Amino acid sequence: MLNIKKRGAGHLEIIISFVFFISFIFFFLLFLNPFDRSSLSDSVIIGVSESLKNNLSTNLTTVFLEVDRIGGGAFSVNLPQLRYPFTNSFMVDAGDNSVINSRLYPDGQLTGDGTRKYYRLYISDEFPDSSFSGAVINSDFTLGSIIYTKPLSYRLFQRLKTIYENDYQNLKSELGVPEVLDFSILSDELPELNLQKTLPQGVEVYSKVFFFEILKSDATVTNARFRILVW
Repeated sequence: MLNIKKRGAGHLEIIISFVFFISFIFFFLLFLNPFDRSSLSDSVIIGVSESLKNNLSTNLTTVFLEVDRIGGGAFSVNLPQLRYPFTNSFMVDAGDNSVINSRLYPDGQLTGDGTRKYYRLYISDEFPDSSFSGAVINSDFTLGSIIYTKPLSYRLFQRLKTIYENDYQNLKSELGVPEVLDFSILSDELPELNLQKTLPQGVEVYSKVFFFEILKSDATVTNARFRILVW
């Protein structure tokens, strides 16, 4: 009789333990919801936006310059503060934004053929290298504020679009997009950079809007909205 009671108590403990285990699994699935597709999509969208910033960003230095001209013709000033591993530059007249033929050399020497006093110099590997040369006159100058930013490269975004259109599966893998999901990147301000696929009928689409500064080779910086979609 005693053994029967012990066996009955043992069965009861197993049943109670099983009930607790099932309850734990239920609440785990209820609150954590590991199968929630929206959480996965949000993570993918954030991951894609971080990849854009990490892989498409470029350095941009903007310098304001006042040149005290001595005589006419092209001028030359020495800017040792602006020595870079690259010297691709773009200069405009600060008054009317007209393009000035110029060249920045590795030792920091800047030459230009502008005829006015105030200029904006942009330095970035986004710009084509200048071949400007000619007789120059050394001039005094005043260096204004120097602004450092890291916009996204328009040129690299164009390259990304080409990869999206021609090697989509490998691009998904590099961006960390799961095989079961697809994505697009759309911009109203720069539609020529859209990475777009046709959305299937009846699918649930998740999206977020991000703002990125995009630098073009003419030193234009566009603050554009990009909507990343995942489905």
